Amino acid sequence: MKQPVNLFGHTGFITDVAYSPDGRTLATSSSDGTVRLWSVSGRRQLAGPLSTGSDPVAGVAFSPDGTTLAAGGDRGATQLWDVSARRQLGRPLQRQYYGKVNSVAFSPDGRTLATGESDGTARLWDVAGRRQLGRPLGPFIHVSGVAFSPDGRTLAVGAWDRTTRLWDVASQRQVAELRDSDIVSGVAFSPDGRTVATANTYHVRLWDASGHRQRGRIDSGAVTNPDCVAFSPDGRSLATGSGDNDGAVQLWDVSGFG
Repeated sequence: MKQPVNLFGHTGFITDVAYSPDGRTLATSSSDGTVRLWSVSGRRQLAGPLSTGSDPVAGVAFSPDGTTLAAGGDRGATQLWDVSARRQLGRPLQRQYYGKVNSVAFSPDGRTLATGESDGTARLWDVAGRRQLGRPLGPFIHVSGVAFSPDGRTLAVGAWDRTTRLWDVASQRQVAELRDSDIVSGVAFSPDGRTVATANTYHVRLWDASGHRQRGRIDSGAVTNPDCVAFSPDGRSLATGSGDNDGAVQLWDVSGFG
């Protein structure tokens, strides 16, 4: 495997990473209270950071058309941003009590947003109506990552109980469980839907999404305390964010796994 590319700019640890649909931009969120946008080819930051205040930002996701960025925070709110104008869009998706939104993910049609939360639930939201859909999924132990499959039928939910559970979105029923060796800190589906990546303190695992077996692993000797993961749109690269305070983002060539 090739050595990763490192991107530095955050002053806190990286909480989430997300590629834009065209693969040209990478969004990163951090405990420093900012979201930053990066040129993938230029390996440089695009303008200044998007500030969400002094509270840590725990999750980011691009809408399927790339025009909107969702950012989840420590006070139970998920803010939507206009990417080109770099401004907030309307009122946030907000629960009735304050808690931490650890991860966010848009459905492939852009109409639904999933949030993974510290209260041990995953929630589905109507983006246009700014309202919660149905009951929360769970309970889990501290949901740390959520990701939709490319067809929108499955939601992967990673949690601190060392599992990543796959849920049928329509019926809101669990269909599979991937068990790891440590708490799961981030999850991602590959663009073709065949692979699920899970991150924890020691490594990143790549799983067969249908057979539910491990097909590859990046160990801690190579990756710096991975806390979050995201596939590039072509599926050949994997971005990982460091759970250390060095603010490192690493880009990996995973085209050899299959």
